[in-house]
Amino acid sequence: MMPDQYRQSYQGRDRAQHWERNADLVIPKRQETFEVILDALNLPADSTPRLIDLGAGTGSLAEKAIRRWPGARIVCLDSSAEMIEIGREKMAEFGDDVTWLKRDLADPAWATGIEGPFDGVASSYAIHMIADEAKLRAYRWAFEALLPGARLVSADRLKAPTPVLDAEYHERWMAHIVRQTREILGKDVALDTVRERQRSMDDAANLKCITLEENLTLLREAGFSVVECFWKDWQRAVYGGLKF
Repeated sequence: MMPDQYRQSYQGRDRAQHWERNADLVIPKRQETFEVILDALNLPADSTPRLIDLGAGTGSLAEKAIRRWPGARIVCLDSSAEMIEIGREKMAEFGDDVTWLKRDLADPAWATGIEGPFDGVASSYAIHMIADEAKLRAYRWAFEALLPGARLVSADRLKAPTPVLDAEYHERWMAHIVRQTREILGKDVALDTVRERQRSMDDAANLKCITLEENLTLLREAGFSVVECFWKDWQRAVYGGLKF
């Protein structure tokens, strides 16, 4: 198997569709994570908030948000035209309440033309794709764009505090994929094969994972005086900042 066959699954329409079908299999507790993000935004059940999703992918989180808060207005940002295309198709019923923008969070000008304020800023598994200076830039933008009392909440893949823990957490993840592949797809896949696939995808994506504490430090630097980890599962966490 050639290494380029393990490129990130959102590159190209076929890969984006593959990701849409298999994301829950690959990412542990993905649906639970979405619910934690929405809970942590701490918005009234009867509100119609204005939200923005940084790295929205095909809109899986945004769809849950607009179903929880009917009438919400959501701006979905992603760097993949294919992901946006799929998202627009599956969320067409919400019309102008959902706006899609092709933006790359690594680009210093990504927020050009996006006007606040917002009742919440959310992100899921996107921040680890950009360098630390871009992370800080996104966090600073969120702080300025949020209404007082509102929150930035992000779910992301992390680097563990030590290489030993990082290797342990990664191995737990690989074993999870093997189990899920057997239980959901009825297929047996070797652990070594899963390791190689993930290693190749990670190398191609040039990930920029940092620790939970490093993320919280960047949030403080961005202006959030109160930061918190709302949920954690090995190498993944939901964390954020509260604007006061």
